[in-house]
Amino acid sequence: MPEWTQQQLEAITARNPEILVSAAAGSGKTAVLIERVVSLLLEGMQLDRMLVMTFTNAAAEEMKERLTDLLANQAAENEHLRRQFQKLGSADISTLHSFCKRLLQQYFQAAYTDPNSSMADESKQNELYTRAQNDALDAAHEDPTDEFDQLRAHFKETEIIDMSAALYRFLMAQAAPFEWLDNMTDPALFDDLYSHPWYEVVAREARLRLEGARDSLLDCEQICRRPDGPGRYLAAILDDLAMVDLLLVSLNTPQTFAGGKPRFARLSSKKAEATEDPELTALVKDVLRAEAKALINEALALLPENQAQAQAWMAEIRATLPQLLGLAQLVKDIHARYQAYKAAETLWDFNDLEHLALKALSDEQVRQEVVSSYDALFVDEYQDISQIQEAIITRLRGADNTLFMVGDVKQSIYRFRLADPTLFLEKYKQFSQDKDAEERLITLKENFRSRRNILQAVNLVFARAMRERATEIEYDDEAMLTTLREQLDDPPVEVHLLHQEEGLELSDEVADALDAVMPDVITDEEGAQGTPADELERAFVYEARLLARRIRELIGTPITDGDKTREIQYRDIVILLRTAASRANVLAEILNNANIPTYSDTQGEFYTQSDVRDTLYLLQTLDNPYHDIPLMSTLSSPVFGFEPGELDAIRSAYPSRDIPFHEAFYAFAKTSSKCQEAIARLDRWRLMAHTMPLDRFLSRLLRESGLYALAGAKDEGRLRRANLRILLAQAAPNPEPQNLSDFVERALRAKKQKAGDRSASLGMQENVVRIMTMHKSKGLQFPVVMVPDLSRGFSGKRFELPLLMDAQTGLALRQVNTRDRYFKDGFGVTAIRAKKTREEQSEEARLLYVAMTRAKERLIMVGTVTNLDAALMRWSKPEGDYAASAAKNMLDWVCAPLYEPLQRGAQGLVDMDNGSRFLIAWHAVYDLLEDLSRMARPLMDPTVPPGIMARDDFFQPLAPTLRIPQKSSVTALITRERLMQTEETPEVKRRALQPARALRDMPDLAGFQTLSAAQRGAAAHKVLCALDPKDFVHLEEEQMRKALTRAMDELLSRDMLTKEERASIQEADVLHFYQSDLARRMAQSGERHAEWPFTLLADSDMILQGVLDNCFVEDNAWVLVDYKTDWGEAAMLADRYRDQMRWYMRALREITGMPVKEAWLYLLRGRQAVQITEDEPIRLKETPL
Repeated sequence: MPEWTQQQLEAITARNPEILVSAAAGSGKTAVLIERVVSLLLEGMQLDRMLVMTFTNAAAEEMKERLTDLLANQAAENEHLRRQFQKLGSADISTLHSFCKRLLQQYFQAAYTDPNSSMADESKQNELYTRAQNDALDAAHEDPTDEFDQLRAHFKETEIIDMSAALYRFLMAQAAPFEWLDNMTDPALFDDLYSHPWYEVVAREARLRLEGARDSLLDCEQICRRPDGPGRYLAAILDDLAMVDLLLVSLNTPQTFAGGKPRFARLSSKKAEATEDPELTALVKDVLRAEAKALINEALALLPENQAQAQAWMAEIRATLPQLLGLAQLVKDIHARYQAYKAAETLWDFNDLEHLALKALSDEQVRQEVVSSYDALFVDEYQDISQIQEAIITRLRGADNTLFMVGDVKQSIYRFRLADPTLFLEKYKQFSQDKDAEERLITLKENFRSRRNILQAVNLVFARAMRERATEIEYDDEAMLTTLREQLDDPPVEVHLLHQEEGLELSDEVADALDAVMPDVITDEEGAQGTPADELERAFVYEARLLARRIRELIGTPITDGDKTREIQYRDIVILLRTAASRANVLAEILNNANIPTYSDTQGEFYTQSDVRDTLYLLQTLDNPYHDIPLMSTLSSPVFGFEPGELDAIRSAYPSRDIPFHEAFYAFAKTSSKCQEAIARLDRWRLMAHTMPLDRFLSRLLRESGLYALAGAKDEGRLRRANLRILLAQAAPNPEPQNLSDFVERALRAKKQKAGDRSASLGMQENVVRIMTMHKSKGLQFPVVMVPDLSRGFSGKRFELPLLMDAQTGLALRQVNTRDRYFKDGFGVTAIRAKKTREEQSEEARLLYVAMTRAKERLIMVGTVTNLDAALMRWSKPEGDYAASAAKNMLDWVCAPLYEPLQRGAQGLVDMDNGSRFLIAWHAVYDLLEDLSRMARPLMDPTVPPGIMARDDFFQPLAPTLRIPQKSSVTALITRERLMQTEETPEVKRRALQPARALRDMPDLAGFQTLSAAQRGAAAHKVLCALDPKDFVHLEEEQMRKALTRAMDELLSRDMLTKEERASIQEADVLHFYQSDLARRMAQSGERHAEWPFTLLADSDMILQGVLDNCFVEDNAWVLVDYKTDWGEAAMLADRYRDQMRWYMRALREITGMPVKEAWLYLLRGRQAVQITEDEPIRLKETPL
């Protein structure tokens, strides 16, 4: 049993009607939720009377797996749990959308919908919505209302289209979208500016600025009172402070607030005293007071000077109301038509699932029936809930069931998907920590992931960065992370700051290198180069080099892993980026140039990967054989292997431009056996596509066409195969089965828009440094986390549309002067823009929190300081709301609590008051220029084959030898065929290793004449890898024999075996294996892998690739099995294959991080298992090239 903390136990055992668990990062919230489910089951509750809702299918599956494991361990001794275990298959553990769909299929009458509706794919949704939008616009133009006339008089058609689409998407996230729309366009809402929600937003922004001005003036006062300060300015500073205090007080009574242009006191022109420090004088006059004046002016510009101006501003807003009403009418018509078009084709989209479910639950009889079906409701990741999802959950809550919500609002980073973290925050404030409260709040702050020093550093940063009025969340005592981990010598949290010395000029060579590895630099609005954004773009290259240097230093150093200490490996390190655009590929290239194995899941667009592209061309051809470009691409692909000359012959036979290529191809096939064979294969696959589920068909197509095998045989074969598996996953039901035409259309559109899935990620055990975005890191953890690019400025919302929307404060349109065609924001637009900008900054703070809390052992942060004086000014602000809101980038939040040591130029270890320890390191850009120029140099002339010197190379001196890892398969390495074979496939594995030996009598090879030894071995390998031992080991011998015969005949019918292969298999040999103890152990394992390819970097000198026949987990360790069909004595074969097996053992151990307890050769001909042991891991020196 786990040792639960007191707070975790309370979350598990509390039985309050409603519970909100605010679970900090690494606090074990999912484990707590699952344990609570089991605890309720132990009390007698039924699993089928529980509803567990998540936000992703992956999360739902993880919960089912965890619950399965937990119940399996306890069900043996508990009859009730045993019955609940049997209900797991039908348990209501799913996404909210899946629940809504089940609800609609049962209560379709209440929702007035067709229960047979299927889910429209994205292309169909776009088609029907565009049709509805066009038809609604046509109708509005043909018979315009006065309001629509106003709309089209003020805005272009394209603006109207974009605004209506944006408004429709926004409305669909609201619980009652058109009721909300009517309320927000009600003229009564626009009577008084001071009572409108906008005023509260703007007043809050003005107050923040005035408080910031007050802080600056207080600094001025402090300096003026110093003996060497400008005391002659003190009176004016005090007058300014009095004015700010008066303004802050008057903000509490809006109607009497007197804004306008402020009157600042004049600074004394009295001659300075001899003791006055000119630098302090300049600091007060030109920096601090200038900043205060600017903030005061900004604050007052936000607010009306008086009631007359307030009325004038509201009159301007009321003038936009007819345009808003015209837009509202249009969106309502679009919605009505879109719903009708979907209904006509019995289709739903995901918005329908939510809105129709809410509609069904509005029927009180339906609601009571559904509510009575559940005794307990669970919502995971509650911080990511939307308004309409909250409404659905509220309807499911009844007097006789309980609601358990768990999440962490500090990790709410999906507002761009219309998640609303304010829903969590409202409950957080509303719920009570009293144990008997109807609505109870429980906080989990104990972190089980990170070292204490990392947690203390997080607390230090976010105690300042997270402020309710600035960044929505108050990082109070309940939010402070703690840990029970007691470890000595915690590594410091590293903060690396780059700076460039004044006057440093880059050489032409280095500048060219920078241009080569960086994309086009960002320019300012006027397009001028050399801006701070430009400098930061180039600075990222330096940061990447710093990371490379730090990674090399860390590799091989000790790190704690559970109760053990081991060396840091590449796989332990992740680099988290705020955004991957123009960053990830540059970073990956620089690390790779430093010989650091790296993987970025942003490298290359998914549909442009060659293996995916070839598959997509083939699918296009199967969908439409009369499309010339896909047909020619498919024929020239490895699937059919037509050479350019062969395609040219087809075209030349029918040269007329009036004859398309596909007609020429089919005509040419009458006299070409190769074309006839291609057509036959295409026709066969086309028939399969129409008669099989798409995902099953695609799986079969990838194997039959050889595309999957070919992908594995190329460089980065594991990744290439993973890309094809991603494509296969996209073909799965979603949630309805897909057809080939829609699948191809969606893929082509994604390819065109460059919006497809990213390429596959490596498994977590691959020994590479990972590069990913902060968003993708949520829910993951890594021993070493590096966070560069902290100086990247907050983007600021780009409000390109004239329409701004906000769920709490409403709608606002930019004001358009139709005569002169100029735009004016107006008070409403200013208010919503300010609110959205503040929300974006709040999400940036939460993203930084997510990034920092991924680290288990080491946290390394990197930023570039382009203007140290300005940065120090921001970092020097006293802790408070304004200081948090004034941050320009994440680095400001990190460095603000470190201001004192940074200001005095500290370098090295720094201990902070809260117990955290930092390592501050300043780096001059000059020190990071080393070898930059080499980044731009191609490794070889791209026009010259590898290994052949380009013509110009003969006239150049030889460069210093660079040691580059070579590539080989394990089999080739053992047999010394490195230069001939670099990939290991099952066929290569079956090739016997042939040492010199005496001739012996030939065995009976009847039936084998048509296949080589390697082919016969590959056939046996196919059978043993394709069949599941669970299906056979429990059978008696005769039953097993029959079952094996049927199974192998099935493989033949599915074209997984050829007739020759089927005939070559000695069934008695296979039967004997499944009767063995090894097969029984394999069948009992919960994790087994067959034909598992791997890539291993061996001793930095060789990249080894291989395929494991079979491996399974037993007692938390691997058992490795390799099948051999060689003839020979067991001892001889064991000696022959010992090194090969040792390489497999090493690869399995190092890639997965789990020990290998046993390794076995199973000799099919000898019908025996031979154990292979090792005294120590094998090294290259034992198998020299």
